[in-house]
Amino acid sequence: MGSSTSSSGFQSMLEYLFFRAGLFDLKPINLYNQFICSNHLNYLKTNDKKRCHTCISIRKEDVTSTSDIRNISKSVALGIWEEGYPKHRWAFYDKPVCGKCRKYFESKYLTKEMRCKADTIFGKTNN
Repeated sequence: MGSSTSSSGFQSMLEYLFFRAGLFDLKPINLYNQFICSNHLNYLKTNDKKRCHTCISIRKEDVTSTSDIRNISKSVALGIWEEGYPKHRWAFYDKPVCGKCRKYFESKYLTKEMRCKADTIFGKTNN
């Protein structure tokens, strides 16, 4: 695996791609017999920081917003994941979100209880 700033903390490119796809809660498996096509490889390796990841997929908006883009916090990402689980495996931590979606999710999930829960699960950091 070529060394890059985004994938240097992983043991293999496949482990990194599973993480980028939000599949970090998989049970241990033999990764050697897996195949990822080049379209998915390119999609998962890119860090798309210019558009909101929740407008269409969760909020069912007609278009994806590109205004007031920031990254989703741990507590908000945990709330989104819990809302969708087990039907959806929404993993949006540190993904870009527009101002409109961020305000919507923060009103639901940016609570003291959710912050404590996120800190317990992920460990307390300055995020």
